[in-house]
Amino acid sequence: MKNDDQCADKPSGEHLGFSVFKRIQNETSTERVTSAIEVLHDAVKEVEAIPEGTDVFDLVYWIGMCLSARSDLEEDANYAGAIDAFTFAAQEESNKLRSIYARGKARLFEDDFHGAIEDFSEIEQMDGEAKDPNTYYYKAKAEAGAKQFTKGLIDIDRCLELDEEDAEAHFLRGCILYKLDRKEDACQSWQLASDLGHELALQTFEELGCIRTLITGRRN
Repeated sequence: MKNDDQCADKPSGEHLGFSVFKRIQNETSTERVTSAIEVLHDAVKEVEAIPEGTDVFDLVYWIGMCLSARSDLEEDANYAGAIDAFTFAAQEESNKLRSIYARGKARLFEDDFHGAIEDFSEIEQMDGEAKDPNTYYYKAKAEAGAKQFTKGLIDIDRCLELDEEDAEAHFLRGCILYKLDRKEDACQSWQLASDLGHELALQTFEELGCIRTLITGRRN
């Protein structure tokens, strides 16, 4: 999974939601994650338990992040609760960008590709001139899921314009090009991803006979 600057954005100072999320971020036990989520739910229910300077919208955002973390661990992942939490948190302006971004990822993982495209398109407009390559990466991934491969290629190219050494983006670009029946170009993207350390890219490169394809391409 990519490292997301948008979701890593944290409010100033320590508070319950962020500190609980940090505790479970690398947790592998769904039971312990569930226990942490219950702490946050209780804080929202009991307004007096919310630390000074922390608002309900912010807490609900972190509940969404925790629910997403739990879903990442589960075989039958269900991001519906996280999506609801992010939708609620997005009502507050200061939480809007990160909440819609996180909701877009959750929708993508739920295979709601069109919903994810809408969210990342909105983020794209909100980002202004300060574009985040991850926005284009996830938008391209959602477009590929929705079989909008030509649009996906445009967005993954935008991602790589901002970060040309993103191995996962090169791998995704190869997958999109392959679906567009541009096998030689796909192999070149997978080669770049492999050179940058993407293990699955090397496996894909070899399994699909990319060496033969590239040789043939050069001869042509």
